[in-house]
Amino acid sequence: MASSIQMHRRRPEATPSRAQRGGGDSEHDARTDAVTLAVLATGEAIFSNTTWRGKRCMRVSVCNWQTGASDVARAVSAMRQVLLARMAGAAVRWLKR
Repeated sequence: MASSIQMHRRRPEATPSRAQRGGGDSEHDARTDAVTLAVLATGEAIFSNTTWRGKRCMRVSVCNWQTGASDVARAVSAMRQVLLARMAGAAVRWLKR
């Protein structure tokens, strides 16, 4: 199965800074760690964290010689479920304000 990955860089003026969005580095790091742990808890993918240029990042490895398309799909699905659950939780908290 052939696939292509396209990277898109946003223009700096179109992307608000963390300060403009109301979040700082510590909030970013905490969210990154929480998402990684949640994906691990699904048992569908093995993500880990690292620090790069002073910020927490996810290390995602889904390919090796035994990995198939269904394995990658499971990893993507696990991440999607975690992010959707976090978004739903944020929406509920916002509505309760």
